[in-house]
Amino acid sequence: MADTDFFDDDLIKQRESAKRIKLGPADEPAVPLGEPASDEVPVRPITDFNLTRMARFKQDMGERSAQASQDIERLHQRQEEIEREKHDTDDLRRKTEEYERGKRDMVERFGQCLVTLEKEELRAEKLSELLASIRKRFKMMMGELQELNEEGWPEDSYRDELTRALSILENARQEYNKSMSRLDAIQGEKGPVAEHAPVTFEDRHAFQEIEHSFGYWIKVGLAVSLPLIVFLAILTAVLIVLQSSLLI
Repeated sequence: MADTDFFDDDLIKQRESAKRIKLGPADEPAVPLGEPASDEVPVRPITDFNLTRMARFKQDMGERSAQASQDIERLHQRQEEIEREKHDTDDLRRKTEEYERGKRDMVERFGQCLVTLEKEELRAEKLSELLASIRKRFKMMMGELQELNEEGWPEDSYRDELTRALSILENARQEYNKSMSRLDAIQGEKGPVAEHAPVTFEDRHAFQEIEHSFGYWIKVGLAVSLPLIVFLAILTAVLIVLQSSLLI
């Protein structure tokens, strides 16, 4: 037995049995490839696990970014709405102040103009009535003066006719001076009508001029009408100023 190898039959059988279990019959694996044994727990590779977690992280970050973009857009829209509301509020406040200021200004202007116009209207009415009265009186007195015919006075009654004529002239002088003073008082300032000096009885040349100059009386009539013309011009100017203020 020293020249031959020693084999343990039991050991060889155990090895072959284990080999058959692993490889199966005809040297094939007992368990198909890719299918875990019934008593083994499948284990996922570490790289696959990391990729899935990273994908979830990227997806979460994408959703957060989209949500942030939506929030920014909503905030931007809200900012625009607030700016529009502020602009509308400022515009409304500006228009309100403009309305209040314009109303107050125009009420003051109308009040002042109404007071002035009422005074001017009252003075114009008085002036118009006075002018009509004076014109009527002057026309009557001028007729009386023109009716005086000193050439036809009889010699026996010459003194009486002269005395009567002097009385008529004195009345005309007093009426003239009184009328000019009344016109001056109503006008408030010296105008063309009030520029004539009072006529005295000693001023014989003045009496003759009044008696014989018809052109002078035409000028007096024009001067009497001039204040009314001036008032109408002032009234027209005031109305133009009011219209201009309303347009502004």
